[in-house]
Amino acid sequence: MVNSVSMVGFRGENVDLLSRPGKFSSVQQQPKEKGETLTPQVEKKSVSTCKKVVGVLAGLVVLASILAKLPKYLPNTFKTLKKEDLADAKFLQKLTHYIALAGNTIRENTYDKVVKLFSKKA
Repeated sequence: MVNSVSMVGFRGENVDLLSRPGKFSSVQQQPKEKGETLTPQVEKKSVSTCKKVVGVLAGLVVLASILAKLPKYLPNTFKTLKKEDLADAKFLQKLTHYIALAGNTIRENTYDKVVKLFSKKA
């Protein structure tokens, strides 16, 4: 059942409830003093240098692992070419050659060594 008695009191000064700024209104308030500004001061949150470095290193590790695995899982797409074939290759073939070359280098020099270090020894 709806209560017909409102908890809002309208006694006292004559207040126009529809035109006053509410909690979620977008009405701009006028500054009270000459030196006061309307724009609120937003505090900038600074990210520490350590978090930035960790984020960059994590991104590089992900990129390196992707480059290391691409030639292994997509051998027909990412394959290294011989010098004779590389001279006659088109741009996309050269690009995939260099990506495969970078992936093989990363896998041989870092990825395989880390996997071997953490693998169970038989």
